[in-house]
Amino acid sequence: MNRIVVSLLLPLVFCAVCRADDLPATLDDAIKRLDKALPLRYEKVARRFARIDSMRDVVESVGGVKNADLSFVENIGVEYSSLNIDSALSVFDSGYKAALERGDSVAAVRFRLRMARIYPLKSIVKETINIYESIDALELDSAERRLYYDSGRFSYVLMASMYSSTEFAGEYFERACLFNDSLMTLIGENDSIYKLYLGTDYLNKKQYSLSIAALNDLLETLEMDNIVFPETALLLSANYAERGRTEQALYYTALVALSDIECGYLSSEALRRLGTGLYSRGDNKHAHRYLLASQENIAKTGAVMRSGLVAKSLPMIVGTHRDEERRFTRMLIIIIVCLVLILSLIFVIMYNHYRSLKRLRRMKDNLEQANQIKEVYIGRFLSLCSICMDCMDKLDDFNRIVGRKIVAGQVDELLSMVKSGKMSDEYSHQFYEVFDDAFVNIYPTFVDDVNKLLEPDKAISLSEDGHLPPELRIIALMRLGLDDSAQMARFLGLSLNTVYTYRNRIKSRARNRDTFDSDIMNIGILS
Repeated sequence: MNRIVVSLLLPLVFCAVCRADDLPATLDDAIKRLDKALPLRYEKVARRFARIDSMRDVVESVGGVKNADLSFVENIGVEYSSLNIDSALSVFDSGYKAALERGDSVAAVRFRLRMARIYPLKSIVKETINIYESIDALELDSAERRLYYDSGRFSYVLMASMYSSTEFAGEYFERACLFNDSLMTLIGENDSIYKLYLGTDYLNKKQYSLSIAALNDLLETLEMDNIVFPETALLLSANYAERGRTEQALYYTALVALSDIECGYLSSEALRRLGTGLYSRGDNKHAHRYLLASQENIAKTGAVMRSGLVAKSLPMIVGTHRDEERRFTRMLIIIIVCLVLILSLIFVIMYNHYRSLKRLRRMKDNLEQANQIKEVYIGRFLSLCSICMDCMDKLDDFNRIVGRKIVAGQVDELLSMVKSGKMSDEYSHQFYEVFDDAFVNIYPTFVDDVNKLLEPDKAISLSEDGHLPPELRIIALMRLGLDDSAQMARFLGLSLNTVYTYRNRIKSRARNRDTFDSDIMNIGILS
């Protein structure tokens, strides 16, 4: 007995868990809240299934449906109705058979009405109609009669939706209106749910303002977890849609979808309507997401009738969504290509910058080397100056010796000293040695650079003592800008004909005789 009481209290506990906060203020707020709730919907559904399992355990503990409280079994079927149609029908059928075995005609009628209420979701129409036609509402008690009218109202609305494009739609809708009128007469104005049926009646009569007023009055008294909340909000959505106020119609549809999700119902209709409406609004992303979620819910509940409604909208929205994805992919490719081009440009800039830095470092090294050569050159220049000064001292000494020799009458000895040329050769040798050393230090690759201008088999090398031969000295003077052969002859202590001979011989060895002189002037220039 205690287990039965606990199980009966479970719905109240669940409702407390799924009780919502204040309603979203706008459609955008409702969509944001729906986006957060949608991925978590199966957690809430799992809780409901867990609660149903605990209720079934209670039934099994007393020996199954044949021994259980039939109203308790009916509650299990009602819980299944928003989760799995086949399971709900199975429970109602078991309850119906158990009621017949017990001779409980009232329970049997209730189970039949419960089945008739959800038969249309499985596209079972004939059996649904047969059930309502086989039951005389006037013979039922008040509670069962109310269930009869309420189930009939719900069933015929579903069938009218199913056959909306046929001649049966009008007939089914009229029957639904009759059931609604009967409900209003049965329950009276003092019933809290009376305004739901009143709002439905005004909507059927196209009195939209009165319908909205009645339904809003009711909605203000309801929490989002109330079983009447979804239908009330859905009727408000229908009113605003009829008046062309799409934004408000979608807002109330979003509230229905949010209520279903937060309370763990696998209802697909609100998500379907919201997805279709958002597609018309241009929000393809949400439309695609909600229609897919609606289709998933249909697959889980087995409500095949609603699958057809989703199938009408989904292909078009999926196509649009794919077009958007293709546009996004193209845009992404363009962005990637642009990024690759930018990165390539940056790489080229960085590479050129690196080459510039490398060239600057090389120029810096060459400049440092040139500074070192300059210092060597200055040293060699000072050495030449020292040799010249020494020559002047030697010349003074020679003049004194000449004076003494003449005074002493030693003319023959003096003539022998002059003819020997010993002093001249000594100082010439020193001079050329310093010149060669200085020039080779200024132009370290001079010999290699000259040989690059000559035929491979006509290369010139340094002398055995490491000094420049006459040919290289002539080229060295040409590199220094001295092009006058007479000056070269005096500088090198050679005859003019000898200089001409050397210059012609060198030029005859050149790879390119026409540019040989200008090529020599480019030796040692930094590149």
